[in-house]
Amino acid sequence: RPGVHFNDTFAPTLRMDSLRLMLNYCLTYRWDLQQYDVKGAFQIPDLPPEEMVYMKAPPGIKVKPGHALRLLKCIYGLKQSGRRWNQHFNGTVTQMDFKVVDGEDCLYTLTVDGQLHALLAVYVDDILVGAITKEEGQRIAQGLHDAYTITVLGVPKWLLGAEIDYNPTAGTLRISQKAYALQLLERFNHAQVNPSDLPASPGVHLVPHTCTEEESRIMSRRPYRQVVGALMYLMIFTRPDLAFAVGQCARFCQSPGPAHWKALVLILRYVKKTAGLGLVYRADASGRLVITLKVDSSWADIPNNRYSTGGHCGLVNGAAFSYECKLVKGVTLSSCESELVVLSRAAQQAVWILKLTRAMGIKAAPITIFEDNDAAIANVNGTKRTKRLKHVDIRYYFTKEQVKLGRIAVKAIASADNTADIFTKALRIVLFLRHRAGLGLE
Repeated sequence: RPGVHFNDTFAPTLRMDSLRLMLNYCLTYRWDLQQYDVKGAFQIPDLPPEEMVYMKAPPGIKVKPGHALRLLKCIYGLKQSGRRWNQHFNGTVTQMDFKVVDGEDCLYTLTVDGQLHALLAVYVDDILVGAITKEEGQRIAQGLHDAYTITVLGVPKWLLGAEIDYNPTAGTLRISQKAYALQLLERFNHAQVNPSDLPASPGVHLVPHTCTEEESRIMSRRPYRQVVGALMYLMIFTRPDLAFAVGQCARFCQSPGPAHWKALVLILRYVKKTAGLGLVYRADASGRLVITLKVDSSWADIPNNRYSTGGHCGLVNGAAFSYECKLVKGVTLSSCESELVVLSRAAQQAVWILKLTRAMGIKAAPITIFEDNDAAIANVNGTKRTKRLKHVDIRYYFTKEQVKLGRIAVKAIASADNTADIFTKALRIVLFLRHRAGLGLE
């Protein structure tokens, strides 16, 4: 019961954006990269006295009549175990002189004499350590060995269901989920579907649908929500090309209709054809991280409410490490306003990226954001003003302020070269393939 057996239960997990940026940092500077797994992580931390939990004796253990077993440590299944483990691990690595990165609770840095020597990322009990030298990595591994029982997995090959091909000698990094994609198709009995070249049909907009009694009966047997959830993990980790199609279907999880299921099946057909696609990163010839953002938005293209869809992608050395496709809630009165709303979200992301790069000792400011709407660019850069935008001042002035502070620079890009266009609508095959390649998917 809350307040009796447990209090706070929140435990942070590593953002995929942070993981991809960390991997790219290690690739760029040719760092040693090792993976570890903590055995029985949730059974390590103690339960605080104020969280008194009793349990029945398991078979084979005798307890006096009228007595029960009181837990002194956490076990798997307790609501607070994840949080207690995260706090315990945080205390351990802090004693090893690691510091948590501002804005990312599961990424740590180790600095020696003002120089970054190691990066440590943790996702529950999976640990990645990037070190400036192999010896530094071994010293950190020994510190973890002293605190926990850990399994040394070596250079990461598999992480959270994704295949990692880390090759610092060749300067390449590939992250893919082919095995997960194929398992997903098998799980939902779509392994034998006809493949598709596109995840969404151009010109088709999904809208709410009131099902007939027969349609409701049919849809009740469809695993709609489960398919959307499984596709979301694929999209979040390695497949930004699925973002628009999956996001569109996710809006109707509450009451899907036949048209929504048909759109979902089309995504599965596309996954069948492209299961082997993955994000490919290549170290820049300059020997440094080159980070840019691209932004785009539709305008009033959703028929039933005239909302818009917008998105942005952060590119490191030419491939996506951060991306978002999101419904612009609320009616915007012009394409310029719609672009400004999405541009403000990209500016927020850029500020967060600067926190990470600053912790890594990289001077990345200003981060260039490429936008294809001239009116939006002119307004945030202060070269044009219009009364038509006076009602969007909060988002508008936030982005303007970041430009003035030198944190971001907003520049023009041709619409045909704006990779973020893939997040705003269902594209035709030629443009879709061009932008998919622009995301670094191979």
